[in-house]
Amino acid sequence: MSNLSFRPCITDQAHAEAIYQTLMSSPSSAWKETRPALKNFPQSERVQFVAGLVQIARGKKNEARMHFAKAIKLGTATPDAYINLAQLSAETGKLTFAVDTLDRAAAKFGDTLQLLLTRITVFRLSD
Repeated sequence: MSNLSFRPCITDQAHAEAIYQTLMSSPSSAWKETRPALKNFPQSERVQFVAGLVQIARGKKNEARMHFAKAIKLGTATPDAYINLAQLSAETGKLTFAVDTLDRAAAKFGDTLQLLLTRITVFRLSD
């Protein structure tokens, strides 16, 4: 685990990247790095997004949904935040919300192949 919380000049982007790298090898260590990043950068879409990925790795789908939703609410989210939120929503029985999320993503980014494939996945999860 890196000591990111002890480096005050580090940016939210650097925190998010370091957490993501840690996540690849140790989800529990990544969560330990995520908590101070969320405290120091609560308005960072990047930190919120990576916190969602960490929560997925920890099996905490509802918490992950919360982080992806916050990333989107911050206004700078990528299509991946919408896709992850939609998939998790469908997996947790929130199909209407999942479809609405994909509709918002399509309005913002256009109907990309990635969004269309996610729609298929969402509808398969609803069966």
